[in-house]
Amino acid sequence: MKRILCLVLVLTMVCALLTFMPVNAATIVESGECGAQGDNVKWTLDSDGILTISGNGDMEDYNFLNFIPWYSSRPNVKAVEIKDGVTNIGNFAFYECGNLTNINIPNSVISIGECAFESCTNLTSVSMGNSVRSIGYGAFQECNNLTKINIPDSLNYIGDIAFWGCSSLKNINIPPNLTSIGVWVFGSCGNLNIEVSPQNETYSSIDGVLFNNNETEILTYAKDEIQPDYTIPYSVTSIGGSAFYCCENLTNVNIPNSVISIGDSAFLNCKKLTNVSIPNSIASIDRRAFDGCTGLKNVSIGRGVTSIGNDAFSSCGSVNIEVLEQNNTYSSIDGVLFNKEKTQILVYAKDKIQSEYNIPDSVTSISCC
Repeated sequence: MKRILCLVLVLTMVCALLTFMPVNAATIVESGECGAQGDNVKWTLDSDGILTISGNGDMEDYNFLNFIPWYSSRPNVKAVEIKDGVTNIGNFAFYECGNLTNINIPNSVISIGECAFESCTNLTSVSMGNSVRSIGYGAFQECNNLTKINIPDSLNYIGDIAFWGCSSLKNINIPPNLTSIGVWVFGSCGNLNIEVSPQNETYSSIDGVLFNNNETEILTYAKDEIQPDYTIPYSVTSIGGSAFYCCENLTNVNIPNSVISIGDSAFLNCKKLTNVSIPNSIASIDRRAFDGCTGLKNVSIGRGVTSIGNDAFSSCGSVNIEVLEQNNTYSSIDGVLFNKEKTQILVYAKDKIQSEYNIPDSVTSISCC
């Protein structure tokens, strides 16, 4: 009987030990160095798909000539763990890690490099530590399932197209210390609501539009917030590059006499925009300003316009361009826009131009596109 009791006790203890022992514990399958100084930062990828970055200081910046060491294994990366002590996330570090779903960035990280998480198509949430000061060019572009990201108060710079194509992103907060925002930062961001901290003295958000400090420049917009018939405030003096890029809800825009310039691609692909009156105050319309506005029917160019960039009205369907008589720089004849001396053809209107068109003898050049 004693032997049986002892055997039962031993078996019970073995079972208890097995319960607390890890089953199929993950093993390291790849490893190496990824520091700006070589071995100051190291990486491991285990059999569970966890990519761990550890060490002290900056990661190396990667590009297409300096290949990411785990790039060929990126389909196996299911999670990334960045240890405290790493101070920056290198350029292209986690580019195209399509199975990565979330990322926690520790307090030690100061900067996120260019295209660091570009095309992480299954990334849904990002938690940043309270020391991040800069987000680089294209850092989260094309993360089209990203729905949640916290922007720390420490942030003061967001690079160009940093969140371009994050179509599932609903809310983003502009923190109090942010003083520099690049172009197309929130391009193609669908239903984004932009909120500016009251303490921020550089930007403000009104009716879904992001302005600079004194509300003199329009920087970007939120598609669901902006009204189809939008009146630009009189305080605005410039419409920034890509300010209303792909604004699908916009059918009419009222531009006041305070505006003096329309930036590069400002209304690019606003397909429902139908009529635009360029006030006399505007001196320049930059390249591709109204490119792709396929619903555009009428454009009136004020007498103050002295510069129209290439492709300003490219792919505008049946647009009718009218130039005010007092404009000494441009003229419009038979649906064709000319420069002052009628020596250069700048753009044409598809429905206006004749099927057989004779270019005037005065023309010496035909503009690109």
